[in-house]
Amino acid sequence: MLAGASCTDDPPVLPHPPGDGEKITLTLANVGMKDVTLHVRYRDSISSWTLSLVRDGRTIRTVTVFAQDTLLTNGGLLPAHTYTFSVVRRVDTTVMERSNELRVTTVPPTSSAFQWRIDSLGGGTSSSLYDVAIIRTDPPLIYAVGELYLPGEIQRYNLAVWSGSTWSLKRIPYRYEGRDFYSPITTVLAFDSTDIWFAGNGVLHWDGSRYIPMPLPSDVWGAYQINKIWGSSSSNIYIVGNNGSIAHYNGSTWRRIESGTTLPIQGLYGAMKEDGSGYEILCVADSYMEPEGSKVIKIENDQATVVWNDHRDSGLDDIWFIPGKRYIVVGDGFWDTESLDKSFTENRDIAVLNSAYMHTIHGVNARDIVVAGSYTVLGHYNGYKWTSLYPWTNGAWGAKIKDDLIVAYGWIGRYALVAVGRR
Repeated sequence: MLAGASCTDDPPVLPHPPGDGEKITLTLANVGMKDVTLHVRYRDSISSWTLSLVRDGRTIRTVTVFAQDTLLTNGGLLPAHTYTFSVVRRVDTTVMERSNELRVTTVPPTSSAFQWRIDSLGGGTSSSLYDVAIIRTDPPLIYAVGELYLPGEIQRYNLAVWSGSTWSLKRIPYRYEGRDFYSPITTVLAFDSTDIWFAGNGVLHWDGSRYIPMPLPSDVWGAYQINKIWGSSSSNIYIVGNNGSIAHYNGSTWRRIESGTTLPIQGLYGAMKEDGSGYEILCVADSYMEPEGSKVIKIENDQATVVWNDHRDSGLDDIWFIPGKRYIVVGDGFWDTESLDKSFTENRDIAVLNSAYMHTIHGVNARDIVVAGSYTVLGHYNGYKWTSLYPWTNGAWGAKIKDDLIVAYGWIGRYALVAVGRR
């Protein structure tokens, strides 16, 4: 426990007497790109003591500690840089004991250098892709969904599959009342090549041999489009859509979740909580210039709660987060927060992309994030800075990232567009 934290710029401390490191030990708890967290232990019983954190021979912080063990975080560091830390115990201005020295190298940024392959699909009636699933990266297997039309044909394709050499177009039927319907597919979720979920006007599950309709009861879902699907397994699936619709599938039955809004819900994402106790699930509802405002909604125990309400006449399209560390929403801007207990604030760091509108955000971790949107917006964050990937994906609408692969998708003219970038 700490009290009385302050920043100082003292002269370098004197070397500690031999053996003092046995009383105070300093070990590394966590290291990031711009910060480190250190574990300090004082081995003698003591009710309180004053310690100073020393970095590269200079005192940078002095605090009062009311425990033998404590954690100290030092931020504002440079990536891929080595620092030497130690801790001293002070009485007034006198250094009584000093810990061992600890050399720590911060995490380097990832690379934003991608080599691209760009393909246009369709070319008949206006074609577009609405979502992709990167099932594996080496060898690549990518499923892209939407609606595609070939020149001279009137039939609709709703799936494009990339296995490393060519794109193959497929028609996935949704069988209803004895008839096959080839509706546009708006969203896809893949756990592996034999466990893939598709949604749009309905829900389909590919089990490796067949496409199985997963009927939604009328009391669970109305005649509304499904905009996004997410899940942790085939027995824990969520869908969101127009008119504030949310539903949960537990492996056997669907259940309606009341959202408390009639706004269309656009983005949906979930991730394991810091303590491993379960998944944190959030979605965003877009105002589309309606006075109700855009919302960030938390789903927990099949109940929905609004955690942020943005009353401006603007929209939110997507969300991505690391539970307990950083939450990001995008639309006609970029907002983030470190905690859901705090309000989202607009972040201007991404202005380098000259972003007109961001439709999607997706990440691998805090130093591998991609955003995409209108007017060629496609950017990658390497943990330190944003880099615009334009003009390689002129016309991109959305993007996903997995390992060293980015897939951007959307449309340009009469064609569906898909660009695969490998780092």
